[in-house]
Amino acid sequence: MKTKIMIAFALVMIAAFTGYNVCKVQRTVLISDIALANVEALASVGEADSNTAYGYKMKNCYNKNGAIIGNTCERNYPQDECKYTSTWGTCK
Repeated sequence: MKTKIMIAFALVMIAAFTGYNVCKVQRTVLISDIALANVEALASVGEADSNTAYGYKMKNCYNKNGAIIGNTCERNYPQDECKYTSTWGTCK
């Protein structure tokens, strides 16, 4: 009799543990409207120029055939200083 009670208790504990874990896994995480707007803003493409940073941007230089011959820094404001280290080529 004592063994049957222990087996029944063990089965109830296993069922409770399994039910708790299933319930825990199926819970949905709600994200706030502000966080969702931030994710959408970061994921949007085309709204920001990836070459622009801190008032200056990288500008490609082309030859008469349309081939890129270099890359130079272009300032948006006179007081800006270009800190890009990836300028290259023969831009004028």
